[in-house]
Amino acid sequence: MTNKNFEGPGCKYRTFVRHYQIRNKGMKEEEVIIDDDTRNCYETEYFQWMHLKNLKAHPITWRPCKYFHQLNIALASSHSILNYPLFFGLLARKEGLPSRELLVLDEAHLLETEAVKFREISILKRKWKKYIPNLRIDDNGYDVENWVDFLEDLEKKMIDVMKNVSEEVAIEALTDTNKLSLVVGNIKLNPEDWIVSDIKKIDNEVISVEFKPLDVPIYCKEVFEKWNKVLMMSATILDKDAFCKSLGLVPEEVKFIQVPSDFPLQNRPIYPLNIAYLNSNSL
Repeated sequence: MTNKNFEGPGCKYRTFVRHYQIRNKGMKEEEVIIDDDTRNCYETEYFQWMHLKNLKAHPITWRPCKYFHQLNIALASSHSILNYPLFFGLLARKEGLPSRELLVLDEAHLLETEAVKFREISILKRKWKKYIPNLRIDDNGYDVENWVDFLEDLEKKMIDVMKNVSEEVAIEALTDTNKLSLVVGNIKLNPEDWIVSDIKKIDNEVISVEFKPLDVPIYCKEVFEKWNKVLMMSATILDKDAFCKSLGLVPEEVKFIQVPSDFPLQNRPIYPLNIAYLNSNSL
C-alpha cells in the first residue's frame, strides 16, 4: 500500500478489497481482516485529512466505512451471500466478483426478471433534472432506434455534469451515468434486442421513458461463466426446457433434480374462495 491510495480529496473511511487478508481460508475459523500496516497507513492519512481540521472534535481512532468494510469482507472471503441487485452490480464490474468453485442461486426462477431489472433503465424527468435542470424529453415513439440520439446526448451531458457535481450527489450521479452508458452501448450494439416499454406523459409532456432488453440470455451468459459449478434452487421451476431456454442454457448440460414436498398432502390443502376483486384494474 502506498500514499497514492490517499491522493486527492477522496473519503478516508473507504477501504478497498486489495487491502484485506484472509486467515484460515475455507475453515470454520476463517477471518478476513485489514492487516496492521495497512490500518496504520489509513490512520496516518486520516488524521492528516483536511476535513478533520474543520471539526472541533473527531473520533480518536480511524474506523472504516461500514458499508465498504462489509462489502470488501464479502468479496475477500471464500464464500459470500449477496442479493441479486448487488450480485449483478458486482458482476458488471471488470474485477467486481472473484471466481469461485460454486455459485448457488436461490429462488432461481427470479433470475431472468432480475437480469432484466438490472439492465433496464428509466429516464424519469423529475430525477434526472437534478443533474440537468433544463432537461427536455421529446416523444420519439416506441421505436428504440429513434431514441439513440437522445440517449447519447444525455450521456454526454452527464459526463460534463460529473466534472462539477457536488459531493452530495456524486456517487448517485456516477451510478446513473455508468448505467446509462451501459444501456447506450447495448442498444447501439443490438437495437433489435431492446424495446421502449413505456412512455408516460402529463399534459402531453413526456415525464418518463423506459427501455428494456428482450434477449435476456445474452445478459445471463455472464452469470454462468465465472464459476465451475452452478446450483440453481427453486420451488417453482415446472418445465426444465422452458427454464433453460429463458436463460440461454443447453438442456443437455443441465441436470434437473425434482424432489417431492416434505409436507404431507393433508397438511397443505387448497381452499378455493371463489371471489375476485371487481375494480377497474382487475376487470
